[in-house]
Amino acid sequence: MATLDWYMNRLRCMSLPEVLHRVAAHSRKLLQEKGLLLAHSKAPERVVATAPWIQKPEHLSSDECAAILNSAAHLLAGRWDVFGQRLPLGMPPDWQVDPLTGIRAPVSFGLRLAISQRNVVGDIKYLWEPARHLELVTLAQAWVLTQDLRYISALQDCFASWLKDAPYPNGPHWSSSLETAIRLINWSIIWQLVGQDDSALWAGEVGHKLKSDWLAHIYQSLFFIRHHLSQHSSANNHLIGELSGLLVACMTWPFWAECSQWRDFAKDNLLKQALLQNGVDGVNREQAMSYQQFVFEFLFWAGRSVEATPYAFSADYWERLYAMGEWVAAVRDVAGNVPSIGDADDGYVTQLARDSATSPFDHLLQVCGEIFGCAPWQTLGCHSAAAKWWLSFPLSKPKRNANLLAVPRLFAEGGYAVIGSDWGMPSEVKLTLDSGPLGYLGIAAHGHADALAILLSVGGMPVLVDSGTYSYHAEGGWRDYFRGTAAHNTVCINGQDQSVSGGKFMWVKQAKSVLHDFTFGDGLTTWCASQDGYQRLESKVAHLRRVEYSHAEQIVRVFDEIDAASPCSISINWQHAPDLEVVCADAGWAIRSPKFNIVATVSGADFSLIAQRGALSPIAGWVSERYGEKQPATRLDCRIANHVGKSIWITEFKIEFLEIG
Repeated sequence: MATLDWYMNRLRCMSLPEVLHRVAAHSRKLLQEKGLLLAHSKAPERVVATAPWIQKPEHLSSDECAAILNSAAHLLAGRWDVFGQRLPLGMPPDWQVDPLTGIRAPVSFGLRLAISQRNVVGDIKYLWEPARHLELVTLAQAWVLTQDLRYISALQDCFASWLKDAPYPNGPHWSSSLETAIRLINWSIIWQLVGQDDSALWAGEVGHKLKSDWLAHIYQSLFFIRHHLSQHSSANNHLIGELSGLLVACMTWPFWAECSQWRDFAKDNLLKQALLQNGVDGVNREQAMSYQQFVFEFLFWAGRSVEATPYAFSADYWERLYAMGEWVAAVRDVAGNVPSIGDADDGYVTQLARDSATSPFDHLLQVCGEIFGCAPWQTLGCHSAAAKWWLSFPLSKPKRNANLLAVPRLFAEGGYAVIGSDWGMPSEVKLTLDSGPLGYLGIAAHGHADALAILLSVGGMPVLVDSGTYSYHAEGGWRDYFRGTAAHNTVCINGQDQSVSGGKFMWVKQAKSVLHDFTFGDGLTTWCASQDGYQRLESKVAHLRRVEYSHAEQIVRVFDEIDAASPCSISINWQHAPDLEVVCADAGWAIRSPKFNIVATVSGADFSLIAQRGALSPIAGWVSERYGEKQPATRLDCRIANHVGKSIWITEFKIEFLEIG
């Protein structure tokens, strides 16, 4: 059970309607635990062929086919891809065992399981990942390519074991509507690729029984999602995913009378959420780049499933997806790096090209480029093999002219400015400046305490970076560190976060930022913003940050003005990418790489420079580039003790590119 403190913190974030909603939901769970208000094992009332929206693409290369078959071969041998690692889980795997800790989750009523407690279910992220059934789509792809019955047999074994190990409504796989929705989207793809109702998967008496049980399970999944949607302060990307899964499944299996009502409900509400959770400027309001691509994928598959039907979405829906692509294109550097802002859990709705070298953001832009006829986006980075499957049925919207070289740019709703020079060239300098909100809704679940943070990429190499996420459930303070202020390129007062945490996915007091100035011209761009997170302290600290970038000189100047009513300690933190050489001097430091040298200097009163790399007590100087992995990386702190009154510290980064033969 969650602690009393957690419940009290959550209560602080709730409105009265949400409190009443959660009381009603709790009562419903108690009744369901007793066997009431549950879905029946309902057989299809009719089985009809529906218009497919995914098929074997034309013009798959031999390498693309080989990559799918290689991944399928690993699966047949029992090796599953879990957060980038191939683990020997078996064929089929044990769906109730967490592959990270080896803990077996209990098969008790799912909605009452303590899924955040590692001693009960292990690391729930690792337990859920194989159960999304992204890998089972690989088997269906391999079948389409070869007609080899080994893949059909493996699918039969996996579905049969799933139905046995994950009985509705018990176990950890019935504790999340989002996970159920992701599974339904992947099952929908499998259903289409293997031939729908007329498939070798359902051949014979065993296959017929499997299909009957599986479809009954799908009905229970639809019922479960519809009656357990994320609401109020939890209505973030989870709600978009749940509505998307509900819509896709109702379009794929309209076999029950309720499906038409659920379809219309899901479509209407998904349109509202798509426009609500993503600003006109394309920035997802969760303030997390990983969730930008996650939400984009949900919206794509939902839109794709209804596109050639009378239920197609309006132009507003697709325009918002295009805007989401514009935001990604703006922050992407010349080498394809996209900054890690906010939470990132390496979560995907589908993975149709397991061995692809294409980043999820380049894939997003290539898909957008195809849909909207944006030639510059279609050729970014490595070619996305998955895009051929995504667009195996053509999908075209009014052509847009995307200008990748439009700089500087303010994303006013999202609260970001992207500035720099020489975009798209070897001498590119790109800065992303944050004056946006902490996150979305009352708990800002996936936001980090990074107000006024600066991210810098030079020549396609990340220099000043966000530390990332590492893990949602690792013990030992790691979650707090990676989402805290000290892990970001901003100012930390008295060692405290700008916002007050109330749990792993909750902020009970949120810092607010205000943009004061954004001007450019005559080779100089200026940005100025402030945040109020430390006004809660006894010292009533005000922080205002101004950034100036001189295009001709390629110099970044950061002015940090700190005003404190009583003595406080200040740390101006600079987290560097792990592959850079950082050498400290008396009043600054040098940043070295094969492409450039950067000389950083600090001016101001009574400061000292402290370099930390891979420190454990306290945690400092770490970067996570993948979920579940972390590595040491130099964090340089400019520290000022016992400051009172108003003072300014200036940090200057002078960039010099090296001539490489």
